[in-house]
Amino acid sequence: MCAWKGVYCSHGDVIELYLPNCHLTGVIPNATLGKLRKLKIVSLWHNKLVGEIPKDLRMMRSLRGMFIQQNLFHGSLSFGHHLINLNISINCFNGTLAPLTNLDLLKTLEVRSNKFEE
Repeated sequence: MCAWKGVYCSHGDVIELYLPNCHLTGVIPNATLGKLRKLKIVSLWHNKLVGEIPKDLRMMRSLRGMFIQQNLFHGSLSFGHHLINLNISINCFNGTLAPLTNLDLLKTLEVRSNKFEE
């Protein structure tokens, strides 16, 4: 897996998935990316991914950056407290941004072009 394009590893563990604009479609199944316990960065922007982001991925302790803009994600905005960078722009998230207020380490947040309430 560490030899695959867009997959970066350290000491045999996947630490970064960089797969922007790769024409990925469909749902991210539960218990897939969340099994990559050392994953720090997920970059899946500008694909055609749909549905909710699996809870095991959203809550990963190792995850520091999630860049999933320009997809069709919706659902929960509950993320683990360890995120530093989050870009969920140009998706189908709705409701309020209140769940994001618990991200104490967050340095960058991009949420434009969703369906949030004011």
